[in-house]
Amino acid sequence: MTTPEDLACQELVEQVTEYLEAALGPEDRARFETHTEECPACAEVLEQFRVVVATVGSLRAADVSTIDAATRDHLLMVFRDWASDRH
Repeated sequence: MTTPEDLACQELVEQVTEYLEAALGPEDRARFETHTEECPACAEVLEQFRVVVATVGSLRAADVSTIDAATRDHLLMVFRDWASDRH
């Protein structure tokens, strides 16, 4: 049974960027951290986001320009599909 204080997995996914940017208030941050401690799937989502942020953050414009058009289009399609599933 969930309580109003519980954080649903979908809500966690929607807040992961704010969490990583330290933009959540103390109560929401505590709920987020409690959830990831108790939910292995959401802990994995958080780790995947951390890896993506670290990887993308290390890319330079010159690196991005080396991606071939087919790969770029595929990545954009995957991201758009993922984003549209979230709304």
